[in-house]
Amino acid sequence: MRAGKIFFLIIILSVILINAHEVITSDKAKDFIGKVVTLKGEVSQITTTKSNTTFINIDGKYPDNKFTLVIFKDDAGKFTEVKTWEGKMIEVNGKVELYKEKPQIVLKDNKQIKIVDK
Repeated sequence: MRAGKIFFLIIILSVILINAHEVITSDKAKDFIGKVVTLKGEVSQITTTKSNTTFINIDGKYPDNKFTLVIFKDDAGKFTEVKTWEGKMIEVNGKVELYKEKPQIVLKDNKQIKIVDK
């Protein structure tokens, strides 16, 4: 009987945690600085610098973009299809940070991002 109660409690907690993770838009990202979120937006522009840092601008081209995803050189090899994302709707998971007054997520793993329907 006790094992059944523990199992039930684990199921309830799992459902709560899954549903607590809301999907936000780039317009609301500044309200979630320091929090882990799922953000949905359209990839408007992808730029890679000479130092091999990739900037993925969401919902507008730089400097008018609303949100940025960043892939640093050390993680670039994990994102082999990044150039195919332009113009596509994506969902990305990660911690929202503020850099030069713009919200961003640093991508470390290709599992953080998925292509979704518009």
